[in-house]
Amino acid sequence: MKVLTSLAGVSALVWVANANALNINLYDEADPLQVTIRISGSTSHDPGLEKLWQLNERNLGICVEGTLDFFRSRDRRKRLAYCMGRPSLPVELAGKRLAIHKVSEGGSGNGVAPLVRAPFSPGLPDPPDFWNVPTFGGFLTGCAGVTETPLPGTPFAAYTLHDDCPNGSVNAGTINNPAPDAGISDLEPAIFKTAFDPDLNATELAAIPPKLIAAVVMGVPVTLNIRNRMQALQFEEAFTEAVPPLDACHPSHPNYRDPVVPGSAITNAESGECMPSLYRSQLSALYSGSFSEWSQITSPTTEGEDLTAIPRPFLPNVPDNALSDPSVFWCRRVDTSGTQAAFETYMLGQRCAEGVPPFVSAGLDPAHVTESSVSSDVVKCLNTKFAAGKGAIGVLSLEFVPDESDNYRFIKVGAKAPCLLEIVKSSYDFVAESTMQWRTVAIAGLPRLLDFPLRLALAQQIRKKMGKRAVIQDLNTAFKTLFCGGGNEPDEGSGGLLGNALSANVPPTTPFVAEGGGPDDVQVHPVMTKSRGLRGLNVPNSCGRMIDVHPTEIELAP
Repeated sequence: MKVLTSLAGVSALVWVANANALNINLYDEADPLQVTIRISGSTSHDPGLEKLWQLNERNLGICVEGTLDFFRSRDRRKRLAYCMGRPSLPVELAGKRLAIHKVSEGGSGNGVAPLVRAPFSPGLPDPPDFWNVPTFGGFLTGCAGVTETPLPGTPFAAYTLHDDCPNGSVNAGTINNPAPDAGISDLEPAIFKTAFDPDLNATELAAIPPKLIAAVVMGVPVTLNIRNRMQALQFEEAFTEAVPPLDACHPSHPNYRDPVVPGSAITNAESGECMPSLYRSQLSALYSGSFSEWSQITSPTTEGEDLTAIPRPFLPNVPDNALSDPSVFWCRRVDTSGTQAAFETYMLGQRCAEGVPPFVSAGLDPAHVTESSVSSDVVKCLNTKFAAGKGAIGVLSLEFVPDESDNYRFIKVGAKAPCLLEIVKSSYDFVAESTMQWRTVAIAGLPRLLDFPLRLALAQQIRKKMGKRAVIQDLNTAFKTLFCGGGNEPDEGSGGLLGNALSANVPPTTPFVAEGGGPDDVQVHPVMTKSRGLRGLNVPNSCGRMIDVHPTEIELAP
């Protein structure tokens, strides 16, 4: 129960046992009993933030259990967590009303530049459009809530969810829109310096030193018609027009859509064994536009084979997947996107060195390239291209697992699938190490966060806990990829997130497995064993090589 009293216009809360969710009509940023912070940037970590706010006290969450009111906008780009700080937080936060705003418009770049450039600076988009909630809650008081109760045994507490709230804010697009206190980016801020005009300079970057929070698994998505054609090439044993293929991974095989084993939810078509692969150099050719038609990737051959005996067109037509255009189409993100930056650095070395091939862009090829502000629009682009009979490749992280209504699939990179087991073993390293940062010095008329000790303390708590194993482990249960075995009995480890290797999180131990629940289980311990950062500094360098920092295994002989 909670009791509200009013003293000279300042609200004070007296809390007794069994606290209930806060009411938004208590909202008052001028009240010393409320700590308000605004965070902008990466969409990839929005699910993680939501789970962090829901953590129970036993798992060292931020909120007193049962006090969380969580508001989410209709367009999913604005969020507000409003709760009472639990007693075991630093004393300056314990018992305070915590108001944590997050806006995702513009992606990772908006977790960087708006921290060091005043609103409406040259080369800077409009400031992040936070909900500017008036005293006593204003427009959010009309956004109804429902109680969400976690399943028994999970590390989360019940809360009140206010979904589908108004998108707009009180001062949207005006100079009064508040500047962010902190930002989140899929890669460190320096990677985004060229995404703005003028480039972010050394002084600006030095003002927001980053720290690692978690790692996001990246994957290569292609339209289903291209995935199926790749399978037809890579698994075409004894394939002629007269003889059916012998490999069940071939789309024309009668057992192609049968379960891998009786009773399994995984069919041959969607299994990891039948997942086709491209080399990293082939992918680099595709993403740079060096390969502009799918025919530039050809069928494998065997030594001594009579190549004239069997016609082998590239990506032959397979049932129900006609191509209306031989061209490659691209579904990418805008330059400020962290996912886009991850693909550019990993595939092409872009943003890291001069003279490397640029990533394809709509500015150079508007007929074949679609650029989107959010990842959900990349999914829409892939589905749209498939519906038009076109073959496309995109940029996505593993949070965007295709469902039955989607017509895109992930493929392997260099014969390795983006599964947790491959990542911790060091055989798959297409992973973005994300950071959180804030101003440590005053710049562009914006104050350092240290000038607001309560906000700083709350930002430190959020950054410290964003990579918590309980949060990541729970989130990964929603990222069940069939090719990792996530349809029935996981054997490669499904998931889209891992804790960073340089934190205090406990990594899995060798010999690694993806089942069993012990210390060697990568699903129970989803923590990186490697990093591109420096040990002791907890700071990444996305232009560097992955380096193991925890024990790993010798590679199996072929």
